[in-house]
Amino acid sequence: MLGLGRWVGLPLLGLLAATNMAAAETVAEFYAGKTFTIVVGSDVGGGYDTNARLLSRHIGKFIPGNPTVIVQNRPGAGSITAANYIYNTAPKDGTVIGMVQRGIPLFKLTGQPGVQYDPEKYTWVGNMSAEPSVVMVWHTSQVQKTEDLFTQELVVGGSGSGAENETGPRLLNAILGTKFKIVSGYKSQTEALLAMERGEIAGIGSMSWPTLKINKAAEYKAGKIKVLMQNGLKRDPELPNVPLSLELAKNNADKQALEFYFTQNTIARPIMAPPGVPADRVAALRAAFLAMAKDKDFKDDAAKIGLDSDPTSGEDVQRIVEQLVKTPPDVVKRVSDATNPNSK
Repeated sequence: MLGLGRWVGLPLLGLLAATNMAAAETVAEFYAGKTFTIVVGSDVGGGYDTNARLLSRHIGKFIPGNPTVIVQNRPGAGSITAANYIYNTAPKDGTVIGMVQRGIPLFKLTGQPGVQYDPEKYTWVGNMSAEPSVVMVWHTSQVQKTEDLFTQELVVGGSGSGAENETGPRLLNAILGTKFKIVSGYKSQTEALLAMERGEIAGIGSMSWPTLKINKAAEYKAGKIKVLMQNGLKRDPELPNVPLSLELAKNNADKQALEFYFTQNTIARPIMAPPGVPADRVAALRAAFLAMAKDKDFKDDAAKIGLDSDPTSGEDVQRIVEQLVKTPPDVVKRVSDATNPNSK
């Protein structure tokens, strides 16, 4: 019996030893030889994809163990498809992060269809930049001045009920009285821009200003694209003469609704991991992101492709998300009713 006890005890001792070794594994040992995936909640070629690929070229050398970094595109529903995947399906070991559209923290609050996540429970890693969105038109549009947005219908392209190019103009219609007509069904912002150039639509109701000036620089400089309004908490220095939607609010309630919605522009390129990532890996990823942001090679690469990089920490993103969650219910309901296509 004593001998049998020894044999029964050996597997248990082995299991305990393996558990202790796993517990003692450093972050560098974990990531060494691993593949690290950045999931992008939009199609190839757009602003989020460009930011994610910039991140992929630099973040690996700052993560202990220097894993191989790849990018995986999962477009759909304004990044809700990618956000649901990251929250519910992706490995929770720190080998997957996501770059999603800025509206993701708001979508659960405003009742957008298809949301299967809680924004407060994500592991927020950082944010690439703060940036305004803009209302822009093609040169053949009958709408060519800001005032025209309130008197003439403007047909704009949308890429999903939760996409900013749909929720933004819906909100402006409800709060300010603009006359956007949204044509949905475009796979991405890139497709919507091509549709505009073909004459299918007349403009885009909400688009990142840096993405516009990078991807359509020639058309903008040639006057084929005109920016009529900007959305954010303050005017962008590059657009000093373009009205800010907040400035057009008729009363304090309108202003509160616009501020709530456009706070997302302060975390315009948010990066997150699933809930439940081990704390030491969370700390390592957040530190890697901030170290990368200060790196000269990263800054030079960002400047080379014309990206406005103004990174903020994961802790700062978490605080902004928590602030949004505490917004008064009446303000949230008003924005929800305005932006959610299923609202009655």
